[in-house]
Amino acid sequence: LLYRANPSQEIIDEYFDLIQATAEFMADFVTYDEANDRYIIKGCIAAQETLKADKTVNPPYELSYWHFGLSTAQLWRERKGLERDPEWDEIIAKLSHLASRDGLYLAAESEPDTYSDIRMYSDHMAVLAAVGVLPQTPQSDQLTGLEPVHFRMSHVSHQNIHQPGHDQR
Repeated sequence: LLYRANPSQEIIDEYFDLIQATAEFMADFVTYDEANDRYIIKGCIAAQETLKADKTVNPPYELSYWHFGLSTAQLWRERKGLERDPEWDEIIAKLSHLASRDGLYLAAESEPDTYSDIRMYSDHMAVLAAVGVLPQTPQSDQLTGLEPVHFRMSHVSHQNIHQPGHDQR
């Protein structure tokens, strides 16, 4: 956003190292899944608060954010006159798609019962951020991403929506 507001060499020079360091962390954090020829995210504290970091694989907002973050870092390399980082391009190309079941994106690939477990579907629907806050990526379909809204509106009453600070696990 800073660059959009002031597309200058000064902005590039000021923030380039921070953006590159962030992308380096992101590239180091993913794990290559050789059996499926893809990169996965595991061990993160996901935006959807009911997910446990030690058991969560491929939460949707984080997958979309990794794609956005690494793609943005590559764009900044180009703005700086540098070559794209080939490792980052491979991660971007092979980053897992958002996991789905029965036409609904899941809270995480590791949560196949997202829509039958009230602890999952009454919490923040982070999948909406994956398709509504961040730019569209090849990992997801925006219309599929909106289906959890319809599900939630028809299955969750106001009384059983997860309230912050009240862990239901």
